[in-house]
Amino acid sequence: MTQRIDLTTFTYEVEDLLERIEAALLALEARPDDAELLNQLFRAFHTLKGSSGVVGVTSIASFTHHLESALDLVRNGRLALTPPLVAIVLAAKDHVAALMAELTGAAPCDPTAGAAIIAQLTALGPAGARHRGLPLRRQPVSYTHL
Repeated sequence: MTQRIDLTTFTYEVEDLLERIEAALLALEARPDDAELLNQLFRAFHTLKGSSGVVGVTSIASFTHHLESALDLVRNGRLALTPPLVAIVLAAKDHVAALMAELTGAAPCDPTAGAAIIAQLTALGPAGARHRGLPLRRQPVSYTHL
């Protein structure tokens, strides 16, 4: 009985956090240098990771760890919040939703989707950005390219 209550509460929490992620990303379009919005985005993924770990949903906990780490780099000015990174974060949000849908009985999630998102995220990280000569600092984000 307790596990069912935890899963129900967890499902509502995940839905709320996914909405917050999308809202923060949309708000960043108008205010790309808003540190509080970046913090909100980071905290949403941080909470997703932690809550997933508490209820034993390791698929979400391990996946969101990568997003949390990348967003921490953005918050600390070590990685630019570029349109490709925003696109990856949006894809990650959708992937978490698919993982939740699978958890609650929907069709299985594509097992390669998460790995592909993580690979894209890794390529945009500081080591990958340095290799390609890309900016490591925050820059205004233009969403017209997405």
